[in-house]
Amino acid sequence: MSNNFNIMQDLLYMQELQPDDGYEVDFAVGTTFSLSMEGLISVPLALSNMGDPKSLTSQTAMYLMEGIRRASDKFVLFCNKGSILVPNNCQPIYSLIENSVIEVANPLSPLANFHPKMWVIRQKPIERNGESMIKLIVMSRNLTFSNDLDTAIVIKGKLSNGWRINDKNRPLHDFLIKLANEYEQDDTKKEKITILAKDMLRVDDFDFERPLSSKVYEIYPYLSCDSSSSTNFNKYSLIDKLRGNKILIISPFIDNDPGSGILRTLTESSEAYLVTRDNNITPQVLSMFKEVYVPHLNLIDNDEQHNVNLHAKVYLVEHDNESLYLYLGSTNATNSAFYRNSELTIGMRVNNLGFEAMMKELVLKDGLYVKVAEPISDYTEEIQKRQEETDLEHVLRWAISRLGKANVVKKRGKEYYTVKLAEKKTDKSAFKIKYGTVNYETRICPLQCKDAWRVFSKDNLEWQLRLEDLSVFYVVEVKNNSNEKKLKRICKVTTEGLERFVEQRNDKIVSSIVKADNIMEYIEMMLSDFPEDTLETWNKRKQKKASNTYNIGLISNVAIYELLLKASYKYKDSDKLKDLKEILQKLPDDEFDDDIKSVFKAFGITLKSKKK
Repeated sequence: MSNNFNIMQDLLYMQELQPDDGYEVDFAVGTTFSLSMEGLISVPLALSNMGDPKSLTSQTAMYLMEGIRRASDKFVLFCNKGSILVPNNCQPIYSLIENSVIEVANPLSPLANFHPKMWVIRQKPIERNGESMIKLIVMSRNLTFSNDLDTAIVIKGKLSNGWRINDKNRPLHDFLIKLANEYEQDDTKKEKITILAKDMLRVDDFDFERPLSSKVYEIYPYLSCDSSSSTNFNKYSLIDKLRGNKILIISPFIDNDPGSGILRTLTESSEAYLVTRDNNITPQVLSMFKEVYVPHLNLIDNDEQHNVNLHAKVYLVEHDNESLYLYLGSTNATNSAFYRNSELTIGMRVNNLGFEAMMKELVLKDGLYVKVAEPISDYTEEIQKRQEETDLEHVLRWAISRLGKANVVKKRGKEYYTVKLAEKKTDKSAFKIKYGTVNYETRICPLQCKDAWRVFSKDNLEWQLRLEDLSVFYVVEVKNNSNEKKLKRICKVTTEGLERFVEQRNDKIVSSIVKADNIMEYIEMMLSDFPEDTLETWNKRKQKKASNTYNIGLISNVAIYELLLKASYKYKDSDKLKDLKEILQKLPDDEFDDDIKSVFKAFGITLKSKKK
C-alpha cells in the first residue's frame, strides 16, 4: 500500500514478494485461483531476491533454474484445481517446481472455486541479531501477468519474543492449519506451514498505512471444503459486517440476476454505489444503485499497450454510528463468492476520512472510471456468451475429475519410461452441464509432450516418455464440436513410481541446462550474493566472444579456477560451496575437456560418468 493510499494499483506482484532490506525469506505460503506457469517460476526468483522477474523472456533457463534451486523449498502455493494456465513455451524446469504447487478442490461441491489471493511470508534478519517479521499480502490479483486493475494491501508485523496470543489473527491461523492438514504434501513443508500459522498468533500489530487503523482490523477466510465443527469458517461471515447506511461495491463480476442474490442483501437498506464491468449493466442494476461506474473505455496499460479492465473486489461501508470500514480481497459480489467458494478478505477501520472522501480516492480520481446511465444494448447475447463459457468450464472440470492415478515404470534395457493413467467414472450431474457432454471432445497429454494427445474413453491413456519428460503435470483440453471453441488447463496427477526417478530426472534437466560453454557463468551466479549483477557480465562476455577478441576456452578455465579458489577461501565449509559441488557433480563428464576436469578435480569435484 503506497503512502498516498493508492490501493487501486498496478500491482507489482513479484516486487512485493521480494524480501525487505536486511531480511531474507524464511518461508512463505501463497494462495491463488488461477496460476500461470511463468508466474509460478517467478516466485522463487522473487523470494530469493534474484531481481525483477517480470520479464522472464530476458532471463536464461540457467538463471531460472538457479532461482528454483535457491527457493523452491521456501514456499508452498495453493491454487484452484483445473486453473493452471498452459504456457506458450513449455520448459523442462517446470518439473523442478511441481512439489511446490498444491491443487485445492471440494469433492462435495466440485463447482466451488478455491479463490483466495494472499501471501503470508516470514522474513528473518540476515545479520541474525534482529527480530523476524511476518509480511501479509492480501489482494485481488491472481498469480498471472494480468494488466487489469486490482487491489492490494501489504502489511508487516514483528514477531513478539514471548508466546502472547493475538486473537485477531486466529482466523488466518486456522485457515493455514486447515490447508496444511487437508491436502497431501511433503511432510517438511506441512510442518513449516504449521509453524508459520502459529507465528501469525505472535504478531502484535501490523503496520497499516493511514488512514487505516492498525488496531481495528479483521481477517475473513473461508474454506468451502471444511466441515469440521472445531474449525468452522462460517463464523467469520462477512455479510453482517457489510450492512450499513452507505455502501460502495467494487466488483468485476455480479450475478446475472442481481435482484435475487447477494447484491440485494447488501443494498436493500443502503445508499449504494457500484463499480463493475460494462457488460454487467442492465436496467435492473441501474435501478438498484444511486450511481454506477465502469472502467474508462480508453484505459490502456502504458507499459504493455493492452486494454485494462476491472478485477478489484472492494467494499466500503459506513455504519449507523458513522464508523467507516474498508474491505478488500478476493470476494466478488456474487452468490458463489459468499455461499460456495473459498475466499479471503481483510476488513479495516478507516480513520479521519468520510465516505465521500474515500469514494473519491477509490473511484473518482485519475479518470479511471466513468459514470453510466444507459444499460448494455446486447445483454441477451452477453448471457448466451457466459453460458457457453460456463458449459465449457464445467465440462473441463468434469474431465479433470475423471483422472485417476498414474503409474510409471521402466523396462530393463529400454531408454523410455511407460506411463499409464487410469480413467474413472464421475457423475456428470454434479457439474451442471446444461446440454450434456455428447458434443464435447476431451483429451489429455503430458505437459512436456504437447503432441502426444490421448482422447478420453477412446484411447488408452498410455505414453512412452523420456526421463526428462516425466512429470505430474498434464494438459487437459475440452473442445465444443458445435462451435470449435476450446479450453485447456494444466492439472496435477498423482503418479505412483515417479519418486524412484525424480532425482535422475532432475539431474537430467540440470545437465541439459548447465554445459561446458556456460559453466563459468553458472559458477559466478551460484557464488554471487547478487546474481542479477552477473547478467551484465555475461552479456559483455558474449560480445567479446562474438568478436573473437580472446581465447574463451583458455580464459574460462583460468577464471573458473580463480572462482573456485576464492570460494574455497571465502565459503569454506559453507552451504554455498557444498551446493555448488553437488550441482557440478551431477554433470556428465563427456561435456567437458580434460583441462576443466583437472580444475574441478583439484577442488574435490568429480563429474558424473555418462551411462552407456
